[in-house]
Amino acid sequence: DADIDRDSIRVNDFDAFQRAHRDLRRLCFNGAKAYAVFRRQVLPNLALALGLDMVQLPSTSPAFAGMGMEDKCRIWRQHLLQG
Repeated sequence: DADIDRDSIRVNDFDAFQRAHRDLRRLCFNGAKAYAVFRRQVLPNLALALGLDMVQLPSTSPAFAGMGMEDKCRIWRQHLLQG
């Protein structure tokens, strides 16, 4: 995350995506940087953000060695399988 150049970040059109997927209830983010960029660059302009469950999950990057892959998978599975 520390090596990501802020000027190189391009965000997707989440507003159009959410309009096309009205049943969307949860957004999961692959690490702290993804969540921070979303909150800073997307969320202020996302008309339908109210009611979305937003979850920051542990990064799957090998650079995030503070947690083993088994624990990362367990946490991801827990949040992805929630109804």
